[in-house]
Amino acid sequence: MKKKHVILIMLGTLIIGILIGGTIMGIFSHKRMKLFTEAPSQEIIKQKIVRMLDIDDAQLKQVEPTINNFSERTFSMMRDQKNQMFNSFNALNEELKPYLNDKQKEKFDKILTKIKQK
Repeated sequence: MKKKHVILIMLGTLIIGILIGGTIMGIFSHKRMKLFTEAPSQEIIKQKIVRMLDIDDAQLKQVEPTINNFSERTFSMMRDQKNQMFNSFNALNEELKPYLNDKQKEKFDKILTKIKQK
């Protein structure tokens, strides 16, 4: 009887620990994802540079135009790369179509749609 009681307490403690840990991880990951989904990409690049270099407010006023210029160029390159990647996948799709069955073609089209939406 006492052994069952100890096992139940241990299982209860384990379950409570898993629930608390999962909740805490969910809160932190939600906050991180919120940063990436709400801020424009150029702003994210700028924030990363400022955070990596520990730039203070006085320095930021001096270097902000340079960082903004870099962010714009980087964002533009990322956008161009995304377009090139989509075009490459689209070309692959056209080359593979004669060899794919209908189900595979449909699957590839869904992949292209997902890539285009990102």
